[in-house]
Amino acid sequence: MAFDEELDSPEAFEAKETKHRLPVAFVVLMVGIVGWCVWYFFAMQGWTQAAALDAPDTTSGLNLFATILFTTAAAVAAVAMLLAQRRGSGKPHPAAPLSTTSRGEGGDRSRRT
Repeated sequence: MAFDEELDSPEAFEAKETKHRLPVAFVVLMVGIVGWCVWYFFAMQGWTQAAALDAPDTTSGLNLFATILFTTAAAVAAVAMLLAQRRGSGKPHPAAPLSTTSRGEGGDRSRRT
């Protein structure tokens, strides 16, 4: 079995276009999570379960609105990430094809000698 430098090098499988920057979807996700944590921290200041159970139910409309809003926001973010991935650069991933031959012509490089 011959040694193939191209297949044994980790640099061959590295995404060159994102080597020094984070993908946009990841940045959006992290900013959203941090923002939600900050909001949650301030929104829950002074909240207790006992007070919530004793108080009259005046916030059910707000709770319903918040539930719909956050569900919609998550769905919109998921669709936006999907569309951003599909738009992409149009170039195949560097590690995608290990073989340049078609199936049935001995395209499996691991069996070559």
